[in-house]
Amino acid sequence: MASTSNAASPNNSSQPPPTKNARPRRAVRPCDLCRVRKSRCVLPPGTPCCTVCQSRQTACTFDQKPPPRHSRLLLSRSRDFRQPPIERNARSGQVYRNLAPNTARDQGVSIQPRVTDASAVVGCSPASSSASSYQSPLVSGSLEGEQDAEIQSPRAVLPVDISRRHGDDDGSLGLSKSYFAELYGLTSDMEPVLMRHRPYDAQSRQFRLDTHSIRRVLQEDMGMQYPVTFHVVRDDKAIGYQDHIEQDTIERCVAPYGPSLVDLFWRIVHPCYPILSKGKFMERYSASYREIDAPILGAVYLISLNWWTYDRELSNKSAPNETLLRERVIKTIQNSYHRPKLSSIEATLLLVQCKPEDALNPDHTWTWGYTSQALGIGEALGLHLDASSWEIPSWESGLRKRLSWALYMQDKWTALMHGRPSHIHDDNWGVEDIEDSDFYEHDENKDSRNNDVPVNDIQTGRRGFMEMVTLSKILSTILKDFFSLRASKSQDTVELYQRAFPVLEKLHIWHENIPHSLHMDRQVPRRLCANGMLYCPSTMLQN
Repeated sequence: MASTSNAASPNNSSQPPPTKNARPRRAVRPCDLCRVRKSRCVLPPGTPCCTVCQSRQTACTFDQKPPPRHSRLLLSRSRDFRQPPIERNARSGQVYRNLAPNTARDQGVSIQPRVTDASAVVGCSPASSSASSYQSPLVSGSLEGEQDAEIQSPRAVLPVDISRRHGDDDGSLGLSKSYFAELYGLTSDMEPVLMRHRPYDAQSRQFRLDTHSIRRVLQEDMGMQYPVTFHVVRDDKAIGYQDHIEQDTIERCVAPYGPSLVDLFWRIVHPCYPILSKGKFMERYSASYREIDAPILGAVYLISLNWWTYDRELSNKSAPNETLLRERVIKTIQNSYHRPKLSSIEATLLLVQCKPEDALNPDHTWTWGYTSQALGIGEALGLHLDASSWEIPSWESGLRKRLSWALYMQDKWTALMHGRPSHIHDDNWGVEDIEDSDFYEHDENKDSRNNDVPVNDIQTGRRGFMEMVTLSKILSTILKDFFSLRASKSQDTVELYQRAFPVLEKLHIWHENIPHSLHMDRQVPRRLCANGMLYCPSTMLQN
């Protein structure tokens, strides 16, 4: 860590006073975090750490060099903030950093790469994949993340208003790049009945205050005369906010194989467990991994490591450190709860699907605890409500319903397996049944990588997800009628059989309506089959 005394410029009283047009010089240069955030760096006397770093409990470092100065004319010439494709220098083999949108390169500022060749870092050539349009901005140092990241935030040279404004114009409520939104409940201090009197903007549906905004997504909810409103706050106001640091830490664990792991996720995991928006994820990931929230970035990498050998290029290489990646994913998920988004729920659900580190000693309490946390955060995001009529993008409406039912399934089956009471009750569950239209994304057809997964597999996976939802609703009835604290007091055999008969009839009808594509005897050569995830639990319920 550089000494703060070296950064200070000594005061000299003998120097002539500055002229009228002279710019005053800073007495102390800003630390790395304050330079990236473009905030004032205040160093209290007698302390080695500035006030910003103290509040965020991060190291106060002075390692990064000041950005080069450029004329205002040069920065104002470019008006197009779209992300250009990655450029390669054919002669030197230098891989230029894949910058996020609104980067300095779009403004005419030249940023040189820190790594000249990815193969020089890992000792092998980067794996080819269908996501080859994306290149990981590798950093020098240990892939285990022992050293500090050397990737400087591309947004550091931008005006603050531009970097905050750009990229949030799609109207997303739960996956905004720079904001998070929490639901106002009926008994909260900002009661929705009172919120209906706010002068909302006609276009954004928001009432803006100095510290936050109130966003109305539905004028009336379930026929009642109160709006559905959310408390909207900037990410950098949350506790533990770290701009891009978590993404860099996650990426170092798997570099340079991140794109290949993402391809494995879309090819194997996503078809039968579609809890992500593929179009939105790849739109951001193709620009930079930094555009993806750290929890879901790490969770996608982590669950894909289970299928490492199913990639032709990866199968003959050493897999990344799974234990280290898991630790960092857990840490980022916990930190994300201070600024909850849909990606926090997605990451938690993927994490609990991963096989335990010790298969002979699974941590049941940890799994149940994380499931309960996800339910609590999901309620704060409004996932217990139906978002079909909300004023949000159509892709997010379908994503919310898929996430809601994924949480429902996780709660019911984890409660059954661990002998715990279910936390979701019908009285507080307003999500409509899932339909085929909830899987549709307007930008999916534009993604050429869909060709890697046959259409039949995608449709079969979606139907399997829907059938699992139906089976979970039957399980909910079983847990309520037979295994709740009150219902379990009755041990009369005749009475139990009479109560079980309607449930067995529902299971029989469900089994009869399963399409042939989901039957256990359906086998496609050289392709994985996920149909067992339906028959194993249904057989368990029948017995």
